[in-house]
Amino acid sequence: MPQCVFLTQGTHSFRAWMRAFAIFLLVLFPSFLHAQTWTTVGMGGGGAEYAPSISPLNSNLRFVGCDMSGWYRSADGGNTWNLLDFYQISTEVDYGYNDGVMCPMAFHPTNANIVYGFGAQQDTQLNAPNLLVSNDGGQTWSVVPGANPAPWPAWGNTGGRVTLIYVDRGDANFILIGTDKGVWVSTNGGTSFSATTGTSGYVSGFMVDQSSPVGNRTCYVGTSAGVFKSTNEGSSWTAANTGLSTPANVLGFTGASTGTAGGTRLFAIDGNSNKLYTSTNASAWTLSSSADTFAMVAGADNDINTAYATNNSNRTVWQTANGGTSWSQVFVDVSPVANLFDGWIDFDLSFSGWGSPVDGLGVNSANSS
Repeated sequence: MPQCVFLTQGTHSFRAWMRAFAIFLLVLFPSFLHAQTWTTVGMGGGGAEYAPSISPLNSNLRFVGCDMSGWYRSADGGNTWNLLDFYQISTEVDYGYNDGVMCPMAFHPTNANIVYGFGAQQDTQLNAPNLLVSNDGGQTWSVVPGANPAPWPAWGNTGGRVTLIYVDRGDANFILIGTDKGVWVSTNGGTSFSATTGTSGYVSGFMVDQSSPVGNRTCYVGTSAGVFKSTNEGSSWTAANTGLSTPANVLGFTGASTGTAGGTRLFAIDGNSNKLYTSTNASAWTLSSSADTFAMVAGADNDINTAYATNNSNRTVWQTANGGTSWSQVFVDVSPVANLFDGWIDFDLSFSGWGSPVDGLGVNSANSS
């Protein structure tokens, strides 16, 4: 069975120490630079892993980002990983929101070679991150034409963090960009982007109703200012928070559409209570679960019944298979971990107390099994 749910966790420690130690070694022992044989042995060491991403067209193609600047790529379903060239793309993480946020990769709906990402090229200290595109499955990258220069605010203390890239699976020309300051939209495949009206806050999720007409999509977005709905291809948005607490604050958001009228389902985590809510069209929200202090929620774009959620205190993962009517634990963080057998990870999560809550939750957008 293909692996369709992807978790990451780690620690934010060691970053500066590891960089300083690496410089120290190279200065003290320059012969390290002339090693004749190097072998990739996979990911390890300090740092946290974020933004797990799985291609819907090729589930063997996966990405995960580390807060120590590196993007990792797997072409064999996660069995082996390669660090992407730092001059091509590096990571950016925002520690100021929901235990840290990194923008996941996004995938073209019909061309498995086209991947979108957000990061800096050559050097994060010299170059601001930008919206990038790869045409060879994530090996090499260039700036998306419409983001050169980027129309959203520049990265920095004033904002400009791209938090989410969403490519409409039914219309690859329609791309939504979520930032920490609202939503931008492209209707020409990234050739240009426009600011939208009516949204604000830190974007955590999108959903496009596939039964709405191409060129005039109905869209939903969850942000730290609540849920918003658009019925005009994302040009303008209105708040849709009936049933959620006030002031509106959505910590996690996802949704799915079957492509038939009425075949939609939305999931939102209320940031004021950490409870899970569901809705069919955001006209009203219903409490789905208060069994945990929820932090992240994710699901496939085409499955209105299945979704996964994490909490903000340990590594427990919940699943619903009936559209949010009920939830059950599918990953249980107890000692020992009952359904995880992976060497040091099993030991670490069970006994040592080291590590953090789940830092990334990714689901194959075409397969939630």
